[in-house]
Amino acid sequence: MFCLCSKFGLNILHGLYLAKFILLLVVKHIQILVFGLAEHSGNRFRTFVTAKNLGLTGLVTEDPEKLIIEAEGEEEKLDKLVSYFERINAGLPSIKTEIIEKPVMHYEEFLIR
Repeated sequence: MFCLCSKFGLNILHGLYLAKFILLLVVKHIQILVFGLAEHSGNRFRTFVTAKNLGLTGLVTEDPEKLIIEAEGEEEKLDKLVSYFERINAGLPSIKTEIIEKPVMHYEEFLIR
């Protein structure tokens, strides 16, 4: 059996650490729909700043019914973005959030549309 670890002078432990590191860098794509937020109240800009600070890529837009966020990045960072919206929703029963996992689109940056 051929092992890349031995070819590059790595032992099995190094190979396991390398495999774990690669798994941590797996990019995911989620769509977050936030219903019940007021239009034109700075939601897109706040989402943009939060996503940029987390190092996510994607876009944010809104229509009369909802805020639409397409975000890509590491799962841990996406979870932080979702937590941001959960904090917004706390105590506001009129605001509903829906999260949908989607295929990766490979956005290069985070945009406001």
